[in-house]
Amino acid sequence: MRHAVGSFFRRAALPVLAALAALAFPSCRGAVERAARDIAIEGVGEVARLGSAGAAVTLRVRNDSPRNVRLDDACLELYLAGGRAAEWRLHEPVRVPDRTTLECRTVWRLRSEDPMAYYALGRRLRNGEIDRIEVSARAVGHVGGLRVKFSRERMPLSEFLNTFGVTIEQIENFLE
Repeated sequence: MRHAVGSFFRRAALPVLAALAALAFPSCRGAVERAARDIAIEGVGEVARLGSAGAAVTLRVRNDSPRNVRLDDACLELYLAGGRAAEWRLHEPVRVPDRTTLECRTVWRLRSEDPMAYYALGRRLRNGEIDRIEVSARAVGHVGGLRVKFSRERMPLSEFLNTFGVTIEQIENFLE
């Protein structure tokens, strides 16, 4: 389970950080490419549950750019059959100074208004009923002094997972 969750967070966080870096330089294609090369998640360390409503994930992040990177807020929302079922929200900002490689601890809060939502999600995944599961993702941060926003609204779970290279089996393992 630790590997599956770590793989999910590693693959999900990298595009968010890359998008932050890319959006900070919209007028210069070369700067976008350099930023994407210069900011990377190199590995996932410890993944631990924090009670029943949280997770801590240690990431090894490299920022070779001349700008500080800060992810202030990130949120993933799961929708089952059109209704919002659960939310994963970054609890503490993530900061990576310029020209640094470090291990940083990210803390995520898991919330659901319906305690049966994770059970229903697991049941749908096991039964192959993923066509009615959707995901929204949002992130807000800073690259240097520029505020950057990223969002994707209500995309099919299969499309979201394909974007980050995550499998249905990895999600099932996390829910068990």
